[in-house]
Amino acid sequence: SSASAWSNLGGAAQLEGDTATALQAFARSLQIEKSAAAYSNLATAQYYTGRYPEAVGNFERALAMNPHDPVLRGNLADA
Repeated sequence: SSASAWSNLGGAAQLEGDTATALQAFARSLQIEKSAAAYSNLATAQYYTGRYPEAVGNFERALAMNPHDPVLRGNLADA
């Protein structure tokens, strides 16, 4: 899907250190299709840019969609 393509672009941008592009791509992915992975990806990029309140909110959204995921629980605790 195009949501996956945007998510992949965001992941690649984040790996390259281009957090601004990553944030935009993850947000675009979420506009197309809401998913726990998309919320988690956006939250991770927000966390690494010091946008902690936003990261917490998006980790909470991801966890609401996938409440038994221990990685999401850990990420939320870190944020």
